[in-house]
Order: sequence, then C-alpha cells, then structure tokens
Amino acid sequence: SNVRILLSSGAFIIPISSFVYAIVYGEYDSKLFYQILVGVLMMVLALLTYTSSFFKRQGRYLLLFAFYAASLLYLSLLYVTKLSPFYFTALILIINVSHIVLNKIRPYLIYASFVIVASVFLSIIIRDPVYSPGLFISIIITAIVLTLISIQIQLNLNERLFFADNTINAGNSLVIASNKDAEIIFVSKNFERLLGYSEDELMGTGWWKLRSDDPSYNIHVRESITNKTIPETSIEKIIDKNGNLHWIQWQNNFFDNDLIVGIGVDVTDKKEIEE
Repeated sequence: SNVRILLSSGAFIIPISSFVYAIVYGEYDSKLFYQILVGVLMMVLALLTYTSSFFKRQGRYLLLFAFYAASLLYLSLLYVTKLSPFYFTALILIINVSHIVLNKIRPYLIYASFVIVASVFLSIIIRDPVYSPGLFISIIITAIVLTLISIQIQLNLNERLFFADNTINAGNSLVIASNKDAEIIFVSKNFERLLGYSEDELMGTGWWKLRSDDPSYNIHVRESITNKTIPETSIEKIIDKNGNLHWIQWQNNFFDNDLIVGIGVDVTDKKEIEE
C-alpha cells in the first residue's frame, strides 16, 4: 500500500509542478513533456500493482525505478534551467522522502554519493547559474546528512523494538495493550502459545468475547478500563481456547497517551496449591 501511495503521489505531484513552472515562467517546452511522461509512468506502475500479481510482488523494485527516474529527471532539469530554484526545491523534496524508499544505510549512501557527484558536476559545467553553486552544494549535502541521520535513528528504533518483542515473547508473560476505549491494539505472541488464541482473534473487541465464559464480567472489566478504575494488580480466571481454566495475575499500567498495558503471569499452579 505504501508503494502505491508513493507512486500515485508522484504521478500527480510531478505533472502538476511542471504545469505550475510552465505557467509561472511561460515555458511550454520539452521540460513539461518529460515531467508529464514521468508522471504517467508512475501512474501506470501504480495501476499495475493493482491489476497484476507479478507487479504487486515487484512493487519495491518499481518504486526504486520510479524514484531514480524522478531524481535523474530533476538533475537534468537543473542542468537545462541553470540551477533553477524551482527544480532545486523539487530535488530537495525528493532527498527528504528518500528515507522511505531507501531505508537502509548502504543503498542510501550509494544514492547520496550519486547525487553529490552529479550536483558538483552541474555546479562546475553550468555557466551563469541562476542559483549560487556553492549554496546549492551546501544545501544538498545538508539535506542528505539530515536524511541519513533520520534513517539511522529509525534503524536503531527498529532494533530496539525487535529486541523488546523477542524479550517479551521469550518468557511466559502475557502482554496486552488497549486504547482508552478498551479496544485491543497489541497482544504478545505468547497468547497463542499459552492460551491458544491467535492475534487476529484477540484484536479489537475479540479479547472481551473470549477471556471468560461470563459475558457480564467481561463487560465489567472492559468498563473499568474505559473508566480508569481497573486496579493496578488483580488475579482473574481466564479460559483458554480449549476450555481450560487459567489463573492470571495482571499488572496494569496507564500511560499519558491513553495507552493501557497489562502484563499477565500464569499463577494457576500456585493458586491450586493454595486452595
């Protein structure tokens, strides 16, 4: 879906921006034609991901192709227009969204190196540029560095989330999260291993239909979440998918962004010994 959104956005933005340039500068020439051509190409690629399973599977490569085509287009237009601020701004925008397409360090560095070399080359060969070559290179490098930092931050965040997810699912704890309306937005994979319920069965309002064979009690617990009256700790009887009874001790945590997270531990054996 992200591939389609990006391709469709490019299919509209590039031709529209070309018409704006043509109207402002009164230049209805080949520049307009080539930008419309790239826009049509992006729209065709986006439509192919809907109509062909092959192109749907190749969506990532289609996006890369369109991304590099757009970058080459604007570098060429910068040469033709002698570093026009209009197309310079367009190239900066492409660099700013490049972290979505090139979300790994190595491919981004290859792309960044290409853009920097091409920009330096343009600054050298263009005579009487409209925009300052030195400032042009400086802004290009700044945009690339900022985007590189953004990619690195995202990669670090993904690594932490991956580690946290593995840590949660490696133990015997049940982790479940809901929004302020008590709609389930996250469950750990341990639910399926320990209780037999899949993630799809529990998301949304599914948990409130399955957790107990007493509907009125399920409604009561759900309302205690929406009213923020649920106790911080509690022990409840939970029915697994096979109908077996489990005693789960919950630790409930409220966060400022209306997120409620419950961490449960199966204490059935301890409860049975006590009884």
